[in-house]
Amino acid sequence: MSIQFSPSNEPIVLFGNGKPPVHPNEFLRLKKARTILCIDGGANKLQQLGFNADYILGDMDSITKMDNLMHTEKIVLEDQSQTDLEKSFTWCVEKGIRQLSIVGCSGYRDDHHQINFQLLSIFSDQIQIEMVTNFSTIYCIHGLRDFECTPNQIISLIPKDYITKIKTTGLQYPLNNENLKNNSQGISNIAMESKFSIQANGPVWVILNHSE
Repeated sequence: MSIQFSPSNEPIVLFGNGKPPVHPNEFLRLKKARTILCIDGGANKLQQLGFNADYILGDMDSITKMDNLMHTEKIVLEDQSQTDLEKSFTWCVEKGIRQLSIVGCSGYRDDHHQINFQLLSIFSDQIQIEMVTNFSTIYCIHGLRDFECTPNQIISLIPKDYITKIKTTGLQYPLNNENLKNNSQGISNIAMESKFSIQANGPVWVILNHSE
């Protein structure tokens, strides 16, 4: 089956096999989604939350009760040298998906979560990705990007390379085309208004901690 995606399929959510979501921001993404892609066993967790996947991606080794999912389109991705999330990102790029929200891809294994950050830095130049967890919404940007937020929201910036030059507006502790002086300097900045912007000449992880 040839699968085509267009703006009419958006918003698109990629739901993982991590810890099930509990924060309202995660459920909001699921409720607004017009297409839900599931990573392998995440399809079972998604059903338990009252949602159904449109497509299941992966090697299908973690799905239980396949009869409950018999009518869901399954895309077999067999490469065992990559994580299911990396294989799913690659598939999304090949299908021309332009924007993607990731839900349920954190919470159980720290090694997986660390790799997920790296995957954001690799694929965010090809897809506009946000990763929504129980604690925050995470992006990886390279260039100029504006963000909506709430006043006093805690914002953290983590450059992939600490020689990266960063310029910010709308944050309590501004950066003016400069690099961070130490590894933790970008942690726990504060949004002053309802939006802020970041410009960087290299990849920077931007973490918007949930306000509630």
